[in-house]
This record gives sequence, C-alpha cells and structure tokens, in this order.
Amino acid sequence: MAYVVAAVPAGDLAQRFAARGGGGLLSQTDVPQVHRAAVEGADLICTTTSCSEPIVRSEWIADGAHINAVGACAPKAREIDSATVVRSLLFTDCRESAFAESGDFLIPRAAGPVTRAPTPGATAGP
Repeated sequence: MAYVVAAVPAGDLAQRFAARGGGGLLSQTDVPQVHRAAVEGADLICTTTSCSEPIVRSEWIADGAHINAVGACAPKAREIDSATVVRSLLFTDCRESAFAESGDFLIPRAAGPVTRAPTPGATAGP
C-alpha cells in the first residue's frame, strides 16, 4: 500500500495515528465530508466503527473498490448505505452472523432491494 487516508476522531487518537505513520491524516471536523474525502478514489475502504448510521455513501465509492465493513455488528447499526449494498457482491465469514447481526445487510434486505444473502466464501448480489 503506497498511501493511506484515514478519517479518525480529532485529538489524541489522531495524533497517535499520525505518529505511527498514518499517511494522509484527515482530522474529523465534519464527519460526512471527512469520510467522503477518505473514500473518494480509494481502492480499499475499511470501516471499523460502532456507528448506527451509514458513514459511507455509494456515490463516493469508485467502481471496483473493495470494502471491508466490519464495525457495525448489530441488526440496526450500519456503516454503509443501502445503495452500496445493492451494487456490491457480498462476502461473509459466517452466514448465521449475517442474518443475525449485520445491519449493513439486514436493513437493505428488509427494505427489499437485496434479495439474496451472502454465504461463506460466496457472493450475493441484488
């Protein structure tokens, strides 16, 4: 990896991240704008938050980008919006977990645009 952009909270955590060679550090002042700047043009996007509302929007994501959405692990919590899920191929390490606790999957599935579930090692699309 040649360059890293991270959207992290301002303050001590941001300073520690930068000190460890965090790359193009963005200080969180306006969450949606910071996340947009971190995501646009990225080949690899990792979300590792405890957010309950999406912090990543489909229109920010380049075609072919890989997303690791691993932070939101409750049925009503999610890091990515429904439009992102609809246009994605989904992979899971545990099918039972996807159906029990993945709000990133469960919320758009309940609304209707996702008709199949991800299965271990396989893909699922709309």
